Amino acid sequence: MARAPKNQQPTVAELGAVAHGPVVLSQARGRFLGLRSAVLYSSGLHLSVVVVGVGIYAEAMQRGRGAPFSFRVIDNTVTLLMPLGGRGEGNTEDRYYKESVYVLESVDSDELAIAAGWPGAGIEETVTRLRFPGVSELEMAIIPLP
Repeated sequence: MARAPKNQQPTVAELGAVAHGPVVLSQARGRFLGLRSAVLYSSGLHLSVVVVGVGIYAEAMQRGRGAPFSFRVIDNTVTLLMPLGGRGEGNTEDRYYKESVYVLESVDSDELAIAAGWPGAGIEETVTRLRFPGVSELEMAIIPLP
């Protein structure tokens, strides 16, 4: 896959190819960390990560913002993993919700190992291996818009 532009934003002139659907990365009672989707754009692979806490855990997670969840790729072929920013937060007294998007500048393999967790909030770090269709197949599935 080609190198990503500096801003990492997907171009509005294309529809990305879905590389992987939702998967639970780690969870504990009342707390959840998951991958919403992995979508390939010409600017890179965008990984949408969701963290949710309910009940007494929501309050603890809201207080613990100084120690955020960890999300990293365990792979020597990854050239860049950077947070793109948050898509949204939806916190109430009994629910914590945050979604963040991370971008991989390039993907050279059909498998990606991800370590994710939030030990400070009681979600142990676990490693999940994602497998997706061939990178060249995904690149061909990107739909340019007029």
